[in-house]
Amino acid sequence: MELFKTIIGFEKYEISNLGNVRSLYKRRFNIENLKLLKDKKGYLHVNLYHLKKLSRFSVHRLVAIAFIDNPENKTQVNHINGIKDDNRDENLEWCTSKENIKHAFNIGLKKMTKGTDCSWSKLTEENVSEIRKSKLTQKQLSIIYNISQTQISRIKNNLRWSV
Repeated sequence: MELFKTIIGFEKYEISNLGNVRSLYKRRFNIENLKLLKDKKGYLHVNLYHLKKLSRFSVHRLVAIAFIDNPENKTQVNHINGIKDDNRDENLEWCTSKENIKHAFNIGLKKMTKGTDCSWSKLTEENVSEIRKSKLTQKQLSIIYNISQTQISRIKNNLRWSV
């Protein structure tokens, strides 16, 4: 059953436990759901007006604020099933940043990156293979590959870059 609650600070709007937002503005007898916008990351947002000023809100946060208790004052809202546009109150929970990231890894939304999959990686697997076989000094290799001698040592001792 869909329940609506007034959005605090925006009393002309209501949010439902299913993630629908409706406007009571100028249409007391013709209430309609507002259009929800999807951002680049897949989250739904809604634009609300107050005193002729436009504000943008994440729908999942509006649902959580209205329908989910937060006794520990956690700052983030997590989608339990990992579906970013499923904003039902039963699919949302308050969490910390650490809990949110851990959950994303646990359900497969994020994956550990290593080697060339890391966006900040300076080396390729071929570079690492060359470093391990090289008879040059660590100082020489660090200059050639533009990385620290410490990283060269870690690569040579198989503490970095498992190939």
